[in-house]
Amino acid sequence: FRVMQSEQPAVKIVGHWSYPQEGGDNYKYPIKKFNGEFWEKTGEYGYRDPKNKTVYVIGSYPVAKVELFINNISAGVCKTPKHSFVFEFPGIDVTASGGIRAVGYGYDGNVTAEDVIVTAGAPYAVKLTPVTGKLLADGADVEAVDIEVTDSKGNICPLCYDRIDLEINGAGVLLGGYNSGRFDGNGRCDNVIHKDHVYAECGTNRVFIRSLKTAGEIKLKAVMGDVTGEISIISVNADTRELSLESTARLHNTEFGKNTYSFDAIPEADSVKYTSSDKTYCKVVINGSEPDMRGIMPEYINEAVYGPIEIVLDRIAGTGALSYTRDGKRLRIVTGTDVIELEAGRTHMLINGDENLLNGEPYLTDGRMVAEISAVVPHICGASAYYDDKVDMYRIKV
Repeated sequence: FRVMQSEQPAVKIVGHWSYPQEGGDNYKYPIKKFNGEFWEKTGEYGYRDPKNKTVYVIGSYPVAKVELFINNISAGVCKTPKHSFVFEFPGIDVTASGGIRAVGYGYDGNVTAEDVIVTAGAPYAVKLTPVTGKLLADGADVEAVDIEVTDSKGNICPLCYDRIDLEINGAGVLLGGYNSGRFDGNGRCDNVIHKDHVYAECGTNRVFIRSLKTAGEIKLKAVMGDVTGEISIISVNADTRELSLESTARLHNTEFGKNTYSFDAIPEADSVKYTSSDKTYCKVVINGSEPDMRGIMPEYINEAVYGPIEIVLDRIAGTGALSYTRDGKRLRIVTGTDVIELEAGRTHMLINGDENLLNGEPYLTDGRMVAEISAVVPHICGASAYYDDKVDMYRIKV
């Protein structure tokens, strides 16, 4: 986001360069299916191909093209970004350890920006960094401490998700931190809030310390197996009387809304990066919730809504209104006493064997069937739907 909003030339490689080699369970993932309330595992597994991945580089407005280098060998040049900022490099072998470098060029052909990511080594240290900078001993002030698991050269270890135990001594109280997906309830009890440990996420995390009403030194120690880190923070005296003479509130002395340099438009960039779409995109909402369309944006064409039909069916199936199967290009839906059949490449669907004309034929993309959602939904038992043109939204209720 910093790069996208930069008015100066800048590039940023998305992700890391510490992918493991093929073998074992590497690149194996569980296949999940939506049961109406949440995504659950089916018991089946798929495998991602790490030798044919797309690497993404974000380039700011003044960047005309980006060249990608892997271990100092060019992996290609991208001159036309998607969505104005995203330069794509498909077919990359991400197991090629070493270093990856993105070079941005301006519209004058000169190098204007660069970003480098190297493969991280084994965890060597836990780096602790205070964020706030000043902690008041008023019993309420909070210091945030960033945690970074680094290798011997100071690179963050992006594949580290290990447990980090915390020990605090002195004039402070450890409030713990947060880990996504860890909570108490539903048979689980691994919430880390107000606990003496957290788990690394991509090699990082953040914890919080509350001051006491007594000023002094606070020592925080982090232990991850044989890897440790320690930091010392000093809290300072604060006026804690009920009617204090000075406010303890501290604001950054920052003036907002002022540009310190001029920003000139680049006609060449505008002609390439900001082409208006001739399509009308819309949202599909089912019982007030928008399903994840997996990057396939529904379109509104000639008063009909097109999108990934199976994702919509998955959500509706959770209500018990239907079941469906797909065999290659053919999709069969059973709802109540009716059977609906669709086939990629055919401009009609069958309702109990009777032909019903579609505005456009279904087709397959990225393994998913895209079809006229608004033609199918009215035939689903108990479903109602309408297109809300005020917000470009197709509302389905089951």
